[in-house]
Formats: sequence, C-alpha cells, structure tokens
Amino acid sequence: MTFQGPHGYISPTWYVQGGVPTWNYTAVHVYGNARIVDELDAEERHVKQLAARYERGSPRPWVPSFDPKQLQGIVGLEIRVSEIEGKFKLSQNRSAADRAGVVAALAARGTESDTTLARLVEAAGRKQS
Repeated sequence: MTFQGPHGYISPTWYVQGGVPTWNYTAVHVYGNARIVDELDAEERHVKQLAARYERGSPRPWVPSFDPKQLQGIVGLEIRVSEIEGKFKLSQNRSAADRAGVVAALAARGTESDTTLARLVEAAGRKQS
C-alpha cells in the first residue's frame, strides 16, 4: 500500500541553473498482510481514536455520536506491517540556489500542500549542508 504525502510540479523557471520540469514528492510504501475490518465494535473504536487525534485543538471538536448504522458505510483496513519504505524527491539533486528558488515559488503558491512541500525541500537542503 502506498501513502502519498505532499507533492507538486517543479518548473525549471524556478532554477538559477537550467533544467527540465520535474515532480517533487514524499511517499511511504507499506508491505504486509491486509485484511478488511468489518466488526462494528472495532470500526467504532477506530473512528473514536481518529476523532480524538485530529479533532484535538479544534475550536469546536466533533465528539463521536452517531447512528451505529453509519459505521456500515466505512470500510476498515488493518495491515500487519512487515516492511516500511519511505521515498522522497525534494530537489536534493539541485544546488542551494536552485532549491531556494523552488522553496520561494512553492511558498508563493500558498496552498497547504505547496507550503508543506516547500518546508520539506528546505529541510532536505539543510541536511545536505
């Protein structure tokens, strides 16, 4: 199974030195045995855990209270993980000046994904220095 993180188109016009268009990305590949979880108790527990984690800090957090029949519309998946492999391409093959251009252009777009990708490109560049 592949879980994709921030990704985006990178224009060669953002480079100080020439280049070609490319795509920066982050992804995690998870290998293992998967099974469908169709027990309502397990699905309810997972929904409550999900809400507790992602609603925390919200000004108006959603507190799970729903008709249990709604759980039947959720397809739960459980993976017994045997291997995890992370992959990324974050302009690490480019010069510091080119990475700075990529960071500036992504940040200027202002979308959440592009802003996150810009921070990742910047962090990858610091690790190279």
